[in-house]
Amino acid sequence: MAPTVLVILDGASEPVRPGLPTCLEHAATPALDALCAEGVVTRVRTVAPWLAPGSESAIPALLGWIPPAPVDRGMVEAVAWEIPLDAGCGERAAAIVAGAPTGRERAAAGAAGGGERAAAVAAGAAAGGERACARSVRAAAGGERARPASAVEARGEWAWRVDVRAEDGSRADVGAVRAAVDTLDFALPDHRVVPLAGHRLLVVGRPPLPPLDGAAAPHAVAARTGEVAASGGAAAASEPAAGTGAVAGKAAEGALAGRHALDVWPEGVVPPRLLDARTVVVAARGAAAGIARLMGARVVVPDGATGRPGSDLAAKTAAALDALAAGAKQVVVHVGGPDEAAHERDAAAKVAAIEAADRDVIAPLRTAVASAGGTLRICPDHGCDPADGRHDAAPVPRVEWTGGLLAEASGRLDGIGRAPTTSAGGTVADRGHARPTRLTERAVAGLPIVELEPSARAAA
Repeated sequence: MAPTVLVILDGASEPVRPGLPTCLEHAATPALDALCAEGVVTRVRTVAPWLAPGSESAIPALLGWIPPAPVDRGMVEAVAWEIPLDAGCGERAAAIVAGAPTGRERAAAGAAGGGERAAAVAAGAAAGGERACARSVRAAAGGERARPASAVEARGEWAWRVDVRAEDGSRADVGAVRAAVDTLDFALPDHRVVPLAGHRLLVVGRPPLPPLDGAAAPHAVAARTGEVAASGGAAAASEPAAGTGAVAGKAAEGALAGRHALDVWPEGVVPPRLLDARTVVVAARGAAAGIARLMGARVVVPDGATGRPGSDLAAKTAAALDALAAGAKQVVVHVGGPDEAAHERDAAAKVAAIEAADRDVIAPLRTAVASAGGTLRICPDHGCDPADGRHDAAPVPRVEWTGGLLAEASGRLDGIGRAPTTSAGGTVADRGHARPTRLTERAVAGLPIVELEPSARAAA
């Protein structure tokens, strides 16, 4: 079977505004444009209507599983960062541990195997417990919503993702994150606080997670309740603005008085094991790596892969090429730079990240896929608006290309074999119909929405 390669441009799309080019429109992407000229460009819904937009909602759908409810981001991060779980209570838990093969014994060797941060994360985490196992067993049936802990489950540990935010809702700086760690260490003496990357923390311990109130912390911590934004519903951003009290997909548990806020992701469903080692996912530590491991794929985290602008994309491409050479049937390359740049409200950096992906990932993979007679797909997982740093749930553009063969089969050339001329809007008139020639939001706006279908073995 010919291989399939999927490149996920995380957060690359964004809302369309009259008279203003989006980052995809502004970016110079010759390799991607060539794929669009020869392949099939469609408009795809990657975020189910009942979910908030975010990688935890969209990446499972791209890998073949539509989450029935919000995904447990804490458990995804725990697996991505190789925080070990105890496999003592069931087959599903053993599968999770198998999906993160380094396990407990890799804590001491973390510096050699995944860098100092990975070592610190692994060393700072104790084994998961019966609760994680039992919850994971239930998740194998298809992602059952998390239920309150039973007496047996409560003896184990769970993980909660915590985001630290500045007063304006942006991601907190290093000093604020350190202050938040001190606050949580004081407020949660029976839990461990594990810094991940940037503004992200992980709290690990026995459930339930205690409420964060003002009496518990050295910096006054004011409890608040998060609710789905009335104006946005499920389409509201999964990265909420701090202090608003309107949060989609998360519960905001507390705020550092006058300075910063802590957004605690709620417990949720765990992706089921639908894939196997024939699917290889190349990604930095984070949502893509954790989801892929939970779903049973083999995960490769290359040295230098950060998930941010400036990440070593050449290393990711080399890992993908190695996987193809080794006979992988599906290879997924996750590029996180566009999303991270948009969260930082830096449109220029987002454009640069898209251009880097075109040059360092898409162009070489196009050559390799053509040689293998395979299929190459390029798709954002969701949108992220650099104007405000918030996620967007609108359908995204996707291109599918098979060695240039789809162009002729689907009327991509005119009647005498000439490629039609592209309009400024990224479409051409083809036999009386406008068709996209660039992977942009505006170019696909008039296309019908393709709904992703669950599949145990195929990426989107």
